[in-house]
Amino acid sequence: MRATATARSIGGVLFVGFSGPPAGEIVLKAAEAMRADHPGLSTEICEVPLSDPYGKLRDGGYDVQLTEFPVREEDLGNGPALLTEERVLVIASGHPLSARASVSLEDLADVPLLTIDGDVPDYWREHHAPTRTPGGRAIGRGPAITNMQEALMLVAGGRGALLSAAHTATYFARPGVAYVPFEDAGPVGYGLVWRASDNTDAVRAFARSALAVSKDLAPEGAGAKAVAPAGLRRTVGPVARRGIGPERTAGPLLTSKA
Repeated sequence: MRATATARSIGGVLFVGFSGPPAGEIVLKAAEAMRADHPGLSTEICEVPLSDPYGKLRDGGYDVQLTEFPVREEDLGNGPALLTEERVLVIASGHPLSARASVSLEDLADVPLLTIDGDVPDYWREHHAPTRTPGGRAIGRGPAITNMQEALMLVAGGRGALLSAAHTATYFARPGVAYVPFEDAGPVGYGLVWRASDNTDAVRAFARSALAVSKDLAPEGAGAKAVAPAGLRRTVGPVARRGIGPERTAGPLLTSKA
């Protein structure tokens, strides 16, 4: 009874950020699921800027966000991956690589990659726009971008290519742009990130709700697509063992019980 009373006493407004539409789906469903257990807590949701992945979290604009890994920030904690997606090469439809059934990371030496402008950590930028292939070949640099629409315009114009999660093909399909799957690139993981010094009851409650939602969305059998868009695989648990899970954690965000 005490635990139930504590859970229902959580109130105020929780500001939650998300990176990309699939993460937004989980955030929205988690917020909806919390209404019955936490009627006094309202949730405001907003997309995380591509050019500033942690700024609004640090300055209090968000209390928690569901965002891409890796996260290696000393002042931020992060939990396990709640979903993963395969990676694709976003490239002009007239480029020779666009006709391929799949591409490899070594093929990136044959096309410049768009870079990400803004307050972005070097390791994060290198993960999303590497400067060299696994074999050590240099990868050309294209223009810097600050959002996905800008990136797609430049890709369609032949100014460069982009590494992205598979959902881009579903949510951002447009003429002049092709989405080619990788045969050897690791998937993109998404997990909750919060200020390590501000692990509140509301944040923990939201984390439990998001974990439950992600489990409901995960495929039950090998090869199942569940409700995910084409090319999207959602998993819970084994991501960290494949090396794309949390870099560090702070506090029992997903283990505390209300």
